[in-house]
Amino acid sequence: MKSKNQRLHRIDAVNRAEDGPSEIIWVGALARLKPGISRAQAQAEMSAIAARLAREHSDPNSGLRVAPLKGSTTSDVGRNISQFALGLSGFVLLIACVNLANLALSASREAFHQCTV
Repeated sequence: MKSKNQRLHRIDAVNRAEDGPSEIIWVGALARLKPGISRAQAQAEMSAIAARLAREHSDPNSGLRVAPLKGSTTSDVGRNISQFALGLSGFVLLIACVNLANLALSASREAFHQCTV
């Protein structure tokens, strides 16, 4: 049985204008496939929808693509960099908390010494 993450797919809609590469319009969506529906079946249906939209709007340069979500959002390098940045920011936050605790402890110790003298 497939897990829930394996049935989650990304749908990319691309419209390339004839004016040049600066006129590319891209829209993405997330969709979960029904149980028993393969990616090829979903791609065939999305291709039929894209063809119908191209006929209705006189735009032969558009297309729809179905891709699995796992691995399509970030690469391994991007994921490693994100994890490193998260760990580094957590470490900096830990140092800040230790410094604040140290300041509070030294202030309370100073107040205690003033009371005893």
